[in-house]
Amino acid sequence: MFTIPPALPPAQYSTPPEQTSEIVLEELCAANNLSFDVFEPSKEKVHDIKLIAHRGYSAEAPENTIPAFVEAAKRGYKFVECDVSWTEDGVPVLLHDSTINRTSEHKEGGLNILPKYCSSMTYDELLEYDFGVKKGEEFKGTNIPTFEEFLECCRDNNLSPYIELKSSKGVNRDKIKMLVDMVNSYGLKDKATWISFDYDYLKILSELDGSARIGYLYNSVPDDRTITQLNGLKTENNEVFLDAQASKLTQNSVNMMKNNGFEVEVWTVDDFGYFDVASSFGCSGVTTDNITKDSVKDFYGN
Repeated sequence: MFTIPPALPPAQYSTPPEQTSEIVLEELCAANNLSFDVFEPSKEKVHDIKLIAHRGYSAEAPENTIPAFVEAAKRGYKFVECDVSWTEDGVPVLLHDSTINRTSEHKEGGLNILPKYCSSMTYDELLEYDFGVKKGEEFKGTNIPTFEEFLECCRDNNLSPYIELKSSKGVNRDKIKMLVDMVNSYGLKDKATWISFDYDYLKILSELDGSARIGYLYNSVPDDRTITQLNGLKTENNEVFLDAQASKLTQNSVNMMKNNGFEVEVWTVDDFGYFDVASSFGCSGVTTDNITKDSVKDFYGN
């Protein structure tokens, strides 16, 4: 069984991408007593892999903000991932963490010392915070986007949304239905993909919209139980796939998924070593902070 060594955070890479690729593959092959060329990806495969911009193009713009999604469109992405959280007064907004501390500063200055939970703040209170300035002065004044503003951005920039439902206080069937209705109202029903680590949320989605494309986010090694869970999300008219952590994938587990009718996408891949592995394993999509169609062409050739 092939195993993938743990990934380093992107900021820790100091080598050029082509050297990083070789380092990762050498570690992978050494761990499995394999020949280096066993993972040589075909050019056809690497150019066919779907690229999903993780929280927008967060390598250059503040994550989960409108500037990040607009930048993703400029960089040639067709798919953008976002994280949906809820305010105390029931407004769906884009935020990955349960608190706003990491990604924001108060517009009037001061430090965010105590945890500020999104679920305990109203939308108007969130508008007092700047969600761009930590990324750079050019983004100063960026507000936290509502889910509706995100959908408008996707529609206007011809982007297909990957919508991650974050586990959050008070999320229920009615709130998930609100999101589904919003997606439909912006004409994005057939372009949207819904993902979550929370199986119950995805089950509700499959019941609300029998044709919704659903990805089960997974951070363990997939096994027979995973197949049972994915089958539980299937309807007569939808597509269900596994959205797996790259470092937990094996060739055997990918084969098992595909043999049971489920495609596999991976997160979060920020170097070409893991991109090579995902391609060689037969994964159909990669969520990434920084790999673009142009960088794939530069790295592998046309």
